[in-house]
Amino acid sequence: MVRFNSFPQRGAIHLVYSHPRLTKSRLFKALEIQVSPKNSILYRILKSVPILFLKQAIKFTLDTPKNHTDYIGLVKNGKPIFFEMDKKSNPIQVWRSMGEGKWEREEFEGFPIIEAYSLEEVKLKSGLLTQVLQRHWEEINNDPRHIHGDFTHFNVLVNPKGGYKFIDQKGKSHSKIFDLFYFHAYLCQNIKRSLSAGSKEKTQALAIINTILKQTVQYSTPESLDSDLRNINLPKTHGLFNPAKSIEEFKAALVNQ
Repeated sequence: MVRFNSFPQRGAIHLVYSHPRLTKSRLFKALEIQVSPKNSILYRILKSVPILFLKQAIKFTLDTPKNHTDYIGLVKNGKPIFFEMDKKSNPIQVWRSMGEGKWEREEFEGFPIIEAYSLEEVKLKSGLLTQVLQRHWEEINNDPRHIHGDFTHFNVLVNPKGGYKFIDQKGKSHSKIFDLFYFHAYLCQNIKRSLSAGSKEKTQALAIINTILKQTVQYSTPESLDSDLRNINLPKTHGLFNPAKSIEEFKAALVNQ
């Protein structure tokens, strides 16, 4: 068992950390945007040194695979995924709870392909985004069993050598276009929500993403695109605020550029 603090507070989805220095780590910052895409002023205050110091008085205890070890945890609906950290605040391995005190260990595979909702990040990752999306689209067209079902930037992990891996595949039957639509819709929605970039930067970042999409997705006829868009079947929990508008924006990015 290890004592933790939470960020921002314990809820349906939140982060936990065993030491304040971990809030400055690359992993914490990458996971943080899953909890708070907006990165509001309040959330930035919650990470300030005085607040982190005060929160040390209100730690709580969680079951962990090892004692006396530093962790960052991502907790969704009460189920934690723990990232074991070394003394330099780098992730070593990942632990998933299997219930009844049992844990499944995995090697740390890499960081999400998008780690910040900024123009700088989108520019930096544009080449890799193009590579990932084009290859995935090609694989889907060759074999629909490659449809991921939960294809977001959080589920594409990039290792230090530039290789990448998809995680948390749902494997359900979907329209051929579903993965590319969902990736575009979820990423664009979160960039729009972010308060850490100005409107001009957001517009430029979205334009880059739309250009990548246009270069990736090709249809022989408008009718075949419309057919696949009509057959998009979103899961009950999808995280999109306005799916119909997201579909319109996705189609516009393909047709109007």
